[in-house]
Amino acid sequence: MELDRRKTSVELGLTILLSTGFLTISCARQPSSAEDILRRYHSGDREFSGVVIKDARFKGANLKGALLKFAKLANADLGEANLESIDLVEAKLRNADLHGANLKGAQLSGIDLSYANLEGAVLTEASLWHAKLTGAILKNAKLERTDLTFAKLNRAGLQQANLRGANLQGADLQGVSLFGTDFTGARFERTTLIDVRLERAKLEGATFSGSIYNRETRFPEGFDIAGQYMVKVGPGMNLSNAKLSHTGLQGVNLVNTKLMHADLSSANLKNAKLKRARLKKAMLILADLTGADLTQAVFSGANLGSANLSNANLKGAKLDHANLEYANFRGADLSGANLANAILTKTDMRETDLSNANLVGVSLWKTEFTGAKYNGSTVLPAGLNPGKSAMRKLDH
Repeated sequence: MELDRRKTSVELGLTILLSTGFLTISCARQPSSAEDILRRYHSGDREFSGVVIKDARFKGANLKGALLKFAKLANADLGEANLESIDLVEAKLRNADLHGANLKGAQLSGIDLSYANLEGAVLTEASLWHAKLTGAILKNAKLERTDLTFAKLNRAGLQQANLRGANLQGADLQGVSLFGTDFTGARFERTTLIDVRLERAKLEGATFSGSIYNRETRFPEGFDIAGQYMVKVGPGMNLSNAKLSHTGLQGVNLVNTKLMHADLSSANLKNAKLKRARLKKAMLILADLTGADLTQAVFSGANLGSANLSNANLKGAKLDHANLEYANFRGADLSGANLANAILTKTDMRETDLSNANLVGVSLWKTEFTGAKYNGSTVLPAGLNPGKSAMRKLDH
């Protein structure tokens, strides 16, 4: 293949044809500005996946049907733009301005729209599965029949928004403002409604089976909580066998709560208060317990595989016979904890405090102990050499 050396444009596409003649590889330059994208779009190009443009200006632009998967467009101005059927799967648009934008039927799964302005935007029948909308402004937005399954909407503003027929299964609405919001016919199954005020919301025909709420949650007068089979959470409550997977419980007070055999897989328990909570044989696979207060909590026989317990307080906690495979305990306080016979396969125990802890009989394989502290009262398992593991012995 002979190239014309006189062509110096950086937009020149390099095409390589294999002997089979079936494979074409294009190496065209990625757009570097909003103007570049709009020019190419008007020329018929629709593929812009993976572009990285900060502070891009697309206000009032037409990008209907464009492909912008994995794009990074932080602080972008897309106000009043036509983005119908656009593909922004896994894109990053934190703090973006999308007020009045048309996103009808858009593919927005996994998108990060945290703190974005979507006031008055049209998101009818859009897919926002697993989207991050923390702190986003959605006042007067249209979200009829929108898929918000497992979306993070905590601290978002949804005043006067239209969510008729929307799917909010597993979504996190903790602390959301819902004054005058229309949820007619919406699905709230296993949705987090902690600290949510729904007194002035329209809930006709909405279903709430398995959704969680607390004493601060407010419902319209006459709302049948018992008939919706919802789960109330709070300190000292009995939530044994409760189905709480994928729920948002960050910062929630669950002191002295009974959670034996409960399913908390993939639950968000960041900074939660679980002091003296009983989680014997509970399922906590992939749960996020970062910074949680787990003082004297009971996890005997629990499954914490791949859970994140970094910087958690586990003083005096019981983790005997627990499955801790691939769990992250980095920086956690495990002083006085009982980990007897626990499984620590590929567990991250770096920089933990293991003073006075009991690790007798634990199963170790590729377990990381670098920087972990221990003292003369720590019961270490047979075969663990603290020196070779770069552990640090306390002087007292």
